[in-house]
Amino acid sequence: MFKSSHPGIPVIVVGNITVGGSGKTPLVIWIAELLRSKGWHPAIISRGYGVKLDGPRAATIADEAAEVGDEPIILSRRSGCPVWVGADRVAVAAALRKVHPEVDVLILDDGLQHYAMRRDLEIAVLDSRGLGNGRFLPAGPLREGGGRLESVHAVVANGFEKQGYFPMKLKRAAVGSVFFSPVVLFKISTELK
Repeated sequence: MFKSSHPGIPVIVVGNITVGGSGKTPLVIWIAELLRSKGWHPAIISRGYGVKLDGPRAATIADEAAEVGDEPIILSRRSGCPVWVGADRVAVAAALRKVHPEVDVLILDDGLQHYAMRRDLEIAVLDSRGLGNGRFLPAGPLREGGGRLESVHAVVANGFEKQGYFPMKLKRAAVGSVFFSPVVLFKISTELK
């Protein structure tokens, strides 16, 4: 239904179906570090929430949060890889790759609902709220219905003290795997090849 494109290199999307912090940013950093340790050259694309951007741009540790958003600065500082921001992530990917031709994998921070860019691997992150009251914004925390978890490759459960506490319907819904933090996603680098 919607037009989408692929940047020509693997795309990993880390996102969630609920609003609020669920632990996506630390997971994005961890994935970037893992990929770098395996010889990949990742870059991170973020929206840059809360700021008005005229187009794609790099986010560096020298930037102010008012210019690029606070999370992209954290991502830049912690990941050691290029971080670019912009509303149109397809345009951001194209601009980033012109400046950084060595990049061979993209990680989209909070890109689960950004369908304009095709992806190779989707990871949904849930926190201990699970699906909350099961209602969509503004009546509840959901950006998308719980059925969306059926199409992701993996669900990372943050804040669940033990696996037994994780809602059984979510265990059955996930087509891929459910991982509990601390998480080991060693499969990522092998699935991208």
